[in-house]
Amino acid sequence: MKITQYIQSLFNLKQDLSKVLVLADQAIVSGGNFLLGLVLIRLLGLEQYGLFAMLWMGVLFALSLQQAFITKPLMTLAIGQNKAEQQNYFHALWNIQTVFGSGLILLLSGLTFVGLSYDWATNWLVYVPIIVVIAFFYLLQDFIKKTFFIIKNYAKPLIMDTLNYTIIFLGLLYFYLTESTSLWNTLIVIGGGYLISTLLYSKRFFFKNISAIQPNYGNLLKKHYHFSSWLLGTSILQWFSGNFFIIIAASTLGTTAVGAVRMGQNIVGLCHILFLAMENIVPAEAAQLFLQKNPQILAKYLLKIGLKIGAIVLSILAIMAIAAPNLIHWIYGASFVSYSYVVWGYCLLYIFVYIGYPIRYFFRTIHFTKPIFIAYCVGTLFSLAVAFPIINTWGITGLLLGLILCQLLTLMVYAYFLWEKMKPSDKPHTLKISNYSNSI
Repeated sequence: MKITQYIQSLFNLKQDLSKVLVLADQAIVSGGNFLLGLVLIRLLGLEQYGLFAMLWMGVLFALSLQQAFITKPLMTLAIGQNKAEQQNYFHALWNIQTVFGSGLILLLSGLTFVGLSYDWATNWLVYVPIIVVIAFFYLLQDFIKKTFFIIKNYAKPLIMDTLNYTIIFLGLLYFYLTESTSLWNTLIVIGGGYLISTLLYSKRFFFKNISAIQPNYGNLLKKHYHFSSWLLGTSILQWFSGNFFIIIAASTLGTTAVGAVRMGQNIVGLCHILFLAMENIVPAEAAQLFLQKNPQILAKYLLKIGLKIGAIVLSILAIMAIAAPNLIHWIYGASFVSYSYVVWGYCLLYIFVYIGYPIRYFFRTIHFTKPIFIAYCVGTLFSLAVAFPIINTWGITGLLLGLILCQLLTLMVYAYFLWEKMKPSDKPHTLKISNYSNSI
């Protein structure tokens, strides 16, 4: 069997070349992030790269909020709508997100001005305005791509991401050749890439002829709130449950340690090619199955795809763990080989991270997101309790151990609720998930 056919069969889709574009797009994104991390470490050094990683955590936090309230509900609620309904739905969400992003820029820019006036943490606060602008276009681009995935137009996200990373790397090359590389110039280049690639297709939300039917924003917001009420809290808790360890590491070990951790994560992050492909395909496919009101079919689908892609993920992680010293020497240089253990830690962590994906898809598809919220509550409490002592005692090794234990606790909570939901009911051939929204 040809490799493209095998990849397509993983998602149980018909042999359609357009689906291969999804994997190509994720290869561009994950490969681009991998190369970007490599280049920035080389150009900025571990300390400045660590500062960049800390600033980028703010962008990822904003993304997690958007995913909880907008894109994750979008990937489920848009299914079953006709073309006109979808277009109005997309347009209304675009307006909501634009207003939210604009307000965020004004708020954080004002806080930055106040902070600089009182000389608060000027080593990083000065970068906040440009990071907020980057986040604004980063979120808009993510939203546009999700709408294309829903309507199965896979070529345009590939074009957007290709253009974005081409602009970024050409800009970094210019600053390198002119010997003007700095963190500020790096952020300008990254912002320019997201700005231009986002504007490429944003016109469909401004100028395309939308149905005269005006969306009911009140009902739309209410529907998204009911879907994501647990997910919003989960996003905040998820960010803290993992990133709190990074924050403590930055405060106790310095940004150089953060740079080393992100360097190791960057290598293992190549697995995100598959993770992101799953995120863009599986929820929509699962939602279609859920419309059949047959939870057994949904569970079997998620189990099947989870095992197939899991075998690939496990193989990739095993290869990375074995080759970690050589990979670091070849990619970053001999002086960084001492951080090989960071790659080993992240390889183990990502096994547990992957296991959570199909379980969360199941909970999200049946609109039962309470377990995800509770799992991250447990993870956050654990992080707050152990992050400082474990990092203060064992340094980066403690950070990795804390992340792994946090992920294990999350899976234990999932397992409990999954067992409760999948218990056979009194009726034969049914599962105990008749009321899908009772916990929202």
